[in-house]
Amino acid sequence: MIIKKPSILFVHPDLRGGGAEKVLVNLLNSLDPDRYDIHLLTYFEEGVNRKDLRASIKQRYIFKKVFRGWSVLQKLFSPRKLYRLFINEKYDIIIAYLEGVPTRMVSGCPHKQTKLISWLHTDLNLAGIEKVYWNNKEMKACYARFDRVIAVSDQTLESCINQCNLDRAHGQIIHNVIDTDSIIKNAVQSLNGQGLKRDVINICSVGRLTKIKGYDRLIQSLSKIIEDFPKVHLYLLGIGEEKTALENLVSQLKMEDYVSFLGFQKNPHRFVSKCDLFVCSSYHEGYSTAVTEAVILGTPVLTTQCSGMNEILDNGEIGMIVENSNHGIYQGLYKLLSRPELLALYADKTRGKSNYYQQNNNATQVEELFDTLLN
Repeated sequence: MIIKKPSILFVHPDLRGGGAEKVLVNLLNSLDPDRYDIHLLTYFEEGVNRKDLRASIKQRYIFKKVFRGWSVLQKLFSPRKLYRLFINEKYDIIIAYLEGVPTRMVSGCPHKQTKLISWLHTDLNLAGIEKVYWNNKEMKACYARFDRVIAVSDQTLESCINQCNLDRAHGQIIHNVIDTDSIIKNAVQSLNGQGLKRDVINICSVGRLTKIKGYDRLIQSLSKIIEDFPKVHLYLLGIGEEKTALENLVSQLKMEDYVSFLGFQKNPHRFVSKCDLFVCSSYHEGYSTAVTEAVILGTPVLTTQCSGMNEILDNGEIGMIVENSNHGIYQGLYKLLSRPELLALYADKTRGKSNYYQQNNNATQVEELFDTLLN
C-alpha cells in the first residue's frame, strides 16, 4: 500500500540573490523527499537561486515579471481573499517563509486541518513590516492564526512576542539551514584571474547593495583608516540599487585604489575564504547568512550589533561586535588593524566555531517541527 506523504507548501516572494532566498533553497533541498511532498509558491518567477532547487520540489509562481507596488496592492484584498486567489489548494502544512505579505496571505487559510507556520527573519520592532497590514490590529490577528512562529534569533522572537502579543509557547528559534559541505567545497575554487591584492589586509563583505547594509558608512570608515593603515583593500560582492551611489562615494573620497566592486558572485566563498577579514556594516539583520558563512570558512568577522550576531559570534568571543554606527565601525577596524595578534586570535577561534557548524544540521529541527504538528 502506498502511504500518502504530507504535503508542505512554502510561500516566499522570489528566489533572487539575497540571504533569506539562499537559506530557503538550503532548507528545501535538505528536507527528506521520501517523507514530504514539498511545494514552493513565489510571487514572481525571477530568481538566480531557482535553478539550484532539487528537481522533486514542485514550483509555481503568481506573476511572470517583478513589478513595484505589490505590497500595497495586496492590501486591497483580505487575507482570506488573497489565499483563495493565489494559493487556493489544501495542504497539510503551509509555511509563510517571510514576514510581511507571505504571512498575511497564509493567515487567510480557511482549512482548519492545515497547520500554519510563520518564519520570522527580522526584528519586527525595526523592519516596518506593519505597513503591509491595514493596522497593528490586523497584524496581531494574522499572527494569532499561526500554530507556530519560527524565529531565526532570540531578538526576532522577542520582537514578535512584544509587537503581536505572541504566546511564547507558540514561538520557537531555529537558526538558518546552511549547506556547510557546499560552502567548504566552493571555497577551494580558483579566483580565475580575479586575484586579491598582495601584501595588504584584504577585507570583504557579501550582500545586496542596499541602504540597510550600510556600505556607505563602511567606505567612509575605510577612508579614514587608510590615513594610518594604507595597506588595506575592500571587496564588495553583490548587486543592488545603491551601486551607483556607492561608486560615486568611492570616487568622491578618492578611494578607487582601495575599493573593488565585484558584482554578484555565484560562488562568493572562494573570495571570503581568502580574505583576512569579513565586515558586516548592516543597520539591521535577522540572522546573517553571510556572517555565518564567513565563520564556516574560518574568516574573522567584524560586525555591527544586529539580531543574531551574539548567537553567531558567541557574544563577541569569536568575532568583534561593535556599536551600530559609523564610529563603531571605524573603531572596530582601527582596533583590528592596529593589533594583528587580535585578528589572528579571532581567526583561530572562528575555525573552532566552523567545526560546530559542520557537525550540526538545523534541517533536522525543521523535520521534527513538521512531525510534531502533524501528530
